[in-house]
Amino acid sequence: MNLMDVNTFGPHRMVLACLPLLIKSKGRIVNISSISGILTGRYFGLYSMSKHAIEAYSDALIQNVEDFGMYVSLIEPGNFQSEIGKNMIERMREEKEGYRINMIDAQRKQQFQEVEEGFIADHGYPEPDKVAEAIFDALFSEKPKPRYLVCGNQDEAHWVIRRMFIELLQLNENHEHSYDKAELLEILDESIEYIKENM
Repeated sequence: MNLMDVNTFGPHRMVLACLPLLIKSKGRIVNISSISGILTGRYFGLYSMSKHAIEAYSDALIQNVEDFGMYVSLIEPGNFQSEIGKNMIERMREEKEGYRINMIDAQRKQQFQEVEEGFIADHGYPEPDKVAEAIFDALFSEKPKPRYLVCGNQDEAHWVIRRMFIELLQLNENHEHSYDKAELLEILDESIEYIKENM
C-alpha cells in the first residue's frame, strides 16, 4: 500500500541507503512520526498503523546505532497547517474499497466528512514553524532528544499524555505482576531520574 510505502518503508530504505555514510560521519537520523503514532482515531487506523510502525522502527534504530555515536530522533507533530487533508481526500477517492479497515459504505462516507471537517476546514491550526524548530534541534543540538512532541495547543498534548497513561494502566490491570498506585508512582520517579541523567 502507498501509505505504508511512504510513511514506513520509505524511511527504512533511506536509512539503508545512507547508513554507511551516516556511520562514518556520526550523522543523525530524524524520522517524522505523528501524534497518530500514539493516538488512533476512528477510521484512521491505516495512517496510525504506519506511524506506530515508524515509532517501533526508530526505537530499534536508536539501539542499533548508539555504538557508533549516532543519534536517532522522532518528530511527533500534532495538527498544523498542511495539505494532509486535501491529499487524504484525493487518495481516498482513488483507492479500492478493500483498502479501508473493516469499513462499510456508510462509514466511508462518514470518514470523508470527518476528514473534510477535521483537516480541510479552517480550524486556525498554526503554521508548522515549531515542527521545523524541532527538526533543527534534532539535527544540530549537542544532545538531541529521542522524541519531540510538537503540539499546536495544550489539548493535543493532554490527549497524547493521557493516552499513554491509559495504555500503561491497561497493561498493568489485573494480572499476577500488576503494580499498585504507590509502586507505579515509584516507577514514575525512577523514570524521571533516568530522563534527567540520560537527556
